[in-house]
Amino acid sequence: MAGFPAPNILDPTKQKGREKRAYADFRRRLRAINSEIQERVIDQLQPREIAVNGLRAYLLNAEKVYIYELDYLQLRRIDETIAEIIQRIMMQRGEQYDNWFQAYTAEAYQQGAAYAQSSLAVQSAVYASSYSNIESVLFTPEYQRRIAVVTSRTFNSMEKFSGDLITTTRQILGDTIAQGKSPRYAAELLKGYLLDNKGDKEGAARRAASRAATIARTELGVSYRSAVMDESQRASESLGLVTKLLWVSALLSTTRLDHASRHGKTYTRAEVTDFYSKRGQAINCRCSQTPVVVDENGDAFMTKIISKMDAQQKRWEESQGIKKKAA
Repeated sequence: MAGFPAPNILDPTKQKGREKRAYADFRRRLRAINSEIQERVIDQLQPREIAVNGLRAYLLNAEKVYIYELDYLQLRRIDETIAEIIQRIMMQRGEQYDNWFQAYTAEAYQQGAAYAQSSLAVQSAVYASSYSNIESVLFTPEYQRRIAVVTSRTFNSMEKFSGDLITTTRQILGDTIAQGKSPRYAAELLKGYLLDNKGDKEGAARRAASRAATIARTELGVSYRSAVMDESQRASESLGLVTKLLWVSALLSTTRLDHASRHGKTYTRAEVTDFYSKRGQAINCRCSQTPVVVDENGDAFMTKIISKMDAQQKRWEESQGIKKKAA
């Protein structure tokens, strides 16, 4: 179909650049958290240093134990300081939204809406006459309600992430104190947890940084796909268009087989929603869907594009060494 946007199998949601910027923002904030907790909490700890065998602590090979003489109120202040630092940095307000990360997902949602609008406009004269450009979509009450839902979900994700950061950071400091470890040990462990430092000693490395990367990739993809589905649904409800969603998989070496196998096939919105409702399917997913107008039998009109996508999917299977079972 002339003018129909060609599917991008390397970056179907077109979010890689935005994802990279969002992750860099996460990393900057994690570094700031690490630096401030180091300065305001860890550097302020003044434990007594002793040797477990009764020798002076500086003797060679003497195992050191650190005694933290902290009362309940002092420990409570440490917990409160940790929470204040993390909440202030990770839950910082943005220029337009309650949290800085919401701006990224709002942009992804707008990009998805623009893609859906351009796709439907070239397929339906009825749609094109009602929504000739993206501005005619963005300023509708429906769009404003939909993007409010998306940004609210983003805020909830950030609240959970911040809460987990607080819990783990408190645990690292609490275990250090309880086990008589040195402040330097706590600093190394915290840095490893927050910043993916190879010097981590307890297997916590990559946890915060990895989760930040997952949040960026997942939330941006979900926002983009939600916009496509929402605009497809609005076209059906307001204009009576019969549409389905053409699945576009990111045919990469890391693509899950049950995602790649859907490439080039059409699904109803209910079927797509059901797929992503299953545990973990939306996490790190780079797939997208394109709204397509279908005939009375539910078949899409762009047969050439779908045939080309079917060939792409078969080549991907061959490149991954996947052999289909004989019928």
